[in-house]
Amino acid sequence: MAYKSIPLATDALNVSQSDIKDNFDEIATFVGQDHETFGTGAELGKHKKLTLPESGRIALADAPQTLADEAIIYCRQSTFLDPTGNNVSALFFRPEGQAAGVGTEHDFTTLTFAGALAGATRGCFQLPNGIKMAVGTGTLAGGHQSVDIAFFNPLYFTAANTIYSVQITLTGTPETAHSAEDNIISVINVTRAGFRAIRHFNRKGSNPSFTYLAIGY
Repeated sequence: MAYKSIPLATDALNVSQSDIKDNFDEIATFVGQDHETFGTGAELGKHKKLTLPESGRIALADAPQTLADEAIIYCRQSTFLDPTGNNVSALFFRPEGQAAGVGTEHDFTTLTFAGALAGATRGCFQLPNGIKMAVGTGTLAGGHQSVDIAFFNPLYFTAANTIYSVQITLTGTPETAHSAEDNIISVINVTRAGFRAIRHFNRKGSNPSFTYLAIGY
């Protein structure tokens, strides 16, 4: 049903009663979307959640206008790709005075596809300024001289040459488990999908574990 413009000057109460009821039903449906609906209790009128559809917005060219002294938050398709290569929905912030389809917008919710980073072995997230980071763990097992590390999302960074740095930090107590030479690990073969950690010496045949942090865009 659709909301009806009533009562008109020509409407009689005994005729328009059903239309008025339909309007109240429509209002109840509208209010009940994402809210605690009519009734009593401490939750009355509160938001249960906030749903923001993309509404066909897939790029900056679809960004809505903002007037002076106002800012907006809206949903559109992010340029971020999930591990299967699909775009994802994200929330964007626009400051005041932006013309429709041009200007400034900030993606501030495209963060991670690894679940909670605490305790996860791999993850990736993005800062509001567009800087992207990939984090994770690795081990040079069985005395191996190198190991290939795959980022959680191989499509996360734009390209290999957009990764500024990959840092490795040994974990545990490497000073007692390995010789000093065993602790020298380099990063090579950096690609969009990952990198290779290579150890230059293997005096004790140890299995050093490490964490990594890759930064880029």
